[in-house]
Amino acid sequence: MKLLVLIAVSICLLLFAAYGIRYLRRIARLARATHETVYNLRMLGFYEKPIVREHLAALGEPTSTQNGRPARASYGLSSTVDRIAPKLTKRGDGRTVICTVAVGDQYRRGVEPCLTSQRDFAANQGLDFCILEDPPAHSKRAPSWLKIPLVIWLLSKGYQRILFVDADAMVTNPRISIEPFFARLEAEQRPILVTEDEEAINFGVFWTVNSDAAVRLLDLIWLNDSDVHHPLLEQQSLKLLMAGSSAVHSIVAIEPNPKLFNSFPAERQRVHIARTDQIWSPGDFICHFAGMGGDYRSRCINEYAEALKRQSVPSSVVNRLQEQG
Repeated sequence: MKLLVLIAVSICLLLFAAYGIRYLRRIARLARATHETVYNLRMLGFYEKPIVREHLAALGEPTSTQNGRPARASYGLSSTVDRIAPKLTKRGDGRTVICTVAVGDQYRRGVEPCLTSQRDFAANQGLDFCILEDPPAHSKRAPSWLKIPLVIWLLSKGYQRILFVDADAMVTNPRISIEPFFARLEAEQRPILVTEDEEAINFGVFWTVNSDAAVRLLDLIWLNDSDVHHPLLEQQSLKLLMAGSSAVHSIVAIEPNPKLFNSFPAERQRVHIARTDQIWSPGDFICHFAGMGGDYRSRCINEYAEALKRQSVPSSVVNRLQEQG
């Protein structure tokens, strides 16, 4: 009798578990559908904003202006620009600047070799250097978003050419000239130059020139608040804009060879699926330690920095090159 009861209870539990799993799957599907619906509604609302429509219309014009008005940032972005206090070191003629965002003492300590490489490169090239270390008061966005108001701030100061480099990206070949990259933008009459990674657009290192189109594009990235907390943050915003607007897609220059200015260390492959043509090798301009955990990233950064001081190659790179034959 006890055995029959035990069997009956076991069958009931199995049936309950099976139906429970099926029920949870239905809830998950419903949640995903609800999220997609909310997201689509947000994007529809985004494209209906008057300033968004003005920006997109202007980007389709040869002069990149609309109704004779110069480009202006939205109130939300402008107010954020007014509340930041970047640290600017002047060494050049005030036309070209390298900039970055590094918020938080602990984060800055972890990427200090990268920041040092950027400062040294700017100094050796006779360029101004700018860093934003503190978020504006009442900021609700992740620090990565702050590259947008920082670049707008620099454009408002009259800088004509800007290279933004994420704080976790190291200049590994200071002999590289910046001139060809800015020359390409000027020749193609595009406001921004980026590379791609396994997630499509990578916005960790980019070049921009002072133009109405640059202001409008950066403002559109900021205005796209459909999913500001997406793991890819402002990078996701640009990706969606390029997918949803031919006007935006047409003005973004994409360098097909990421190793020209946005390589990734081989160690990144432990946490990300990376294309082989993205992996850093000696002679590359910049090594970007993106998407790596804090302690792991810091160890890798320090290893690369020490190897470069010795004018040698990190052991991980040596091993990879040996494996490749």
